[in-house]
Amino acid sequence: MTRPKIMPEFSITKEVMTDEDWKLYEQKRQTLDVFVSEDDQFAAIEKAEELKAQGASKEEVEKVLDVLPGDANVMLSLKHQFGFKAVWDFNLSEAKEAYPDEF
Repeated sequence: MTRPKIMPEFSITKEVMTDEDWKLYEQKRQTLDVFVSEDDQFAAIEKAEELKAQGASKEEVEKVLDVLPGDANVMLSLKHQFGFKAVWDFNLSEAKEAYPDEF
């Protein structure tokens, strides 16, 4: 099989981001994209498990887990398949490190 001379665009989404969307995206990046050490990640998971065992609501457990960074490859795939809006509620610190030109 020969390689095509022009590779197809990877993104399947036709998402259009308005200026207001970009401003919101940048605000979210400033607040959500924080480095979380491995110890802090394990602590967040343990706290979420404790909350769940105590009967906390799903929203309370998710709030504790929101600090965890999304896997870089998963975040890249989500962005390419569904656009920036699909990833803007995640911590993209690891994805930014792995793919600095994508986020």
